[in-house]
Amino acid sequence: MRPVLSLSLTHLNYNIMKSVESILPKVEKRYLRYDFSAVEVHDMSLELAAKNQEFVNVENEKKAATSQYSSRLSSIKTSIGSLSDKVANGYEIREVTCDVVYHRPKQGMKTLTRKDTGAQIEEKMTDQDWNLWNQYDEKESKIEEVPAEDEEEKPF
Repeated sequence: MRPVLSLSLTHLNYNIMKSVESILPKVEKRYLRYDFSAVEVHDMSLELAAKNQEFVNVENEKKAATSQYSSRLSSIKTSIGSLSDKVANGYEIREVTCDVVYHRPKQGMKTLTRKDTGAQIEEKMTDQDWNLWNQYDEKESKIEEVPAEDEEEKPF
């Protein structure tokens, strides 16, 4: 018999709850429009301006960092290309000091002797070489014209 009594008490509790709900107002939560006050709008505009400045600053930092990395990568890539060419070719073009002898082995030719290795290169004289040769001849002839006894040593 006890189960029957229990069922009736449950039914009684349900009825009491229904009557209480009808007396008390029902509470619900909903998302509805809320209009901001002037103070709230002002506060949010200050926060918006600050966030915008922060965004611009971080974006500029990113650009600077990206630019630095791009510059470093470009420099490394250039070095890789240069080294690859040197390895693949087995040589590079460098400035080398050479002794020049004009009209050797024959007229109109010049012989270049590398000071670093002693190797000799023969090539045709250029128009500029002919000019220099003529200027060299003129300088020698002027030196020969000046008598040695007229020269006096002048102090610095």
